[in-house]
Amino acid sequence: RGVVFQKPFSSGETEIAGLDEEAVKQIQSKLRKVHGLRAAYLVRKVIDDSDFSIYVLGVLAGFTWRDGRNDKHIDPLFDELVHISDLPSPMVFLSLDGQHGYLLQKLAVIEGAQLFATEDIGVTHQH
Repeated sequence: RGVVFQKPFSSGETEIAGLDEEAVKQIQSKLRKVHGLRAAYLVRKVIDDSDFSIYVLGVLAGFTWRDGRNDKHIDPLFDELVHISDLPSPMVFLSLDGQHGYLLQKLAVIEGAQLFATEDIGVTHQH
């Protein structure tokens, strides 16, 4: 699990998280319980040619009902995500629905990065 991808973010290197199988299963189990989560990708980002790295959890929100509105409720989703115990640290959470959406394609091609996805992920709807 040591594949490194050069410069997929603005700087540094990103690789699959490198967690053991039991840790991955534990995180996946917790992600399945997060209301409004459509997909989650976990990678480890090496910071600018140093020994320091951070974990990045990129997530897509799904449409959910809240306060009478069917929408992507990003803030409540992140409130749940930051309270998941046993996530590796340090951890950065990114919404792939907003300004960081361009990272989705980069994360999606890293084998093993996708930890969770609803059944409709990858389905495109044509009108």
